[in-house]
Amino acid sequence: MAKPFAISPSFRLPSLPLLVVAACLSGNLAHAAETVGQVLLSVGQTQATDASGATRPLARRAPVQDDDVLQTGADGRLDIRMQDDGRLALQANSSLRLVDYQWQPQQRDGQVTLELIKGGMRSLSGQIGSTHPEHYQLNSRVASIGIRGTDFQVFLCDVQCGQQYATQPGLAGGVSSGSIVITSPTEQRVVRAGQFFYVDGQNGVITILDRAPAMLPQDSGWYAAAAAAKGPSDGASLTPLGVSGAAIVLGIGIMAIDGGGSSGTTGTSSGR
Repeated sequence: MAKPFAISPSFRLPSLPLLVVAACLSGNLAHAAETVGQVLLSVGQTQATDASGATRPLARRAPVQDDDVLQTGADGRLDIRMQDDGRLALQANSSLRLVDYQWQPQQRDGQVTLELIKGGMRSLSGQIGSTHPEHYQLNSRVASIGIRGTDFQVFLCDVQCGQQYATQPGLAGGVSSGSIVITSPTEQRVVRAGQFFYVDGQNGVITILDRAPAMLPQDSGWYAAAAAAKGPSDGASLTPLGVSGAAIVLGIGIMAIDGGGSSGTTGTSSGR
């Protein structure tokens, strides 16, 4: 006859409270997210979605965390101060993911990777962008942006946007301080403080505009600063181009350059 199963006297089951604490600790470690910034202003419908998919509203002084997706509704607006004193502002109907935001103040070093998923945003670089510009990256489906001591804003104009503003889908933007280099599949141009631009999503043509594209947010303070540093344009405005309805397929890269030196003198327009 088989012997009945017996538990060894040396075997002990851990107590239930210990099991619960261990499970909670492991769960917290697996899902812990570091606070990387704080909401300075929240208007209208705003929220954050964390890495687990949980959604929470964003009120003033609310923390934002690494890997959050920040979202604004039709009446929403967000202004956030990051740990390195950088600023991020989202306009209505926008979505931005904080892919990786690390700041080590003792070493004055860090890493920033953002992804603009939808809509428009303004970025004012903080200490990471100032001390290690190569560590700051803003990605989107049509643009890769590196910044250095730069205040600029961009807007992804999709097919619906193109229909609304009677223009081709593309990338709109402007620079208030510093300089950026925009690279499309067909050309590369420098955009300096006080200049605006539009990249045609169909042919990659980069146009330096004499006024702000209509789809950019109308921030009077930002525009006043840009106007004070007004730079030359191509003598063009964003005119109707007709919309084919095609999706944006171009890869457009934007890199910031220093505002000083011969290549970054404010108010000088580059050639095509």
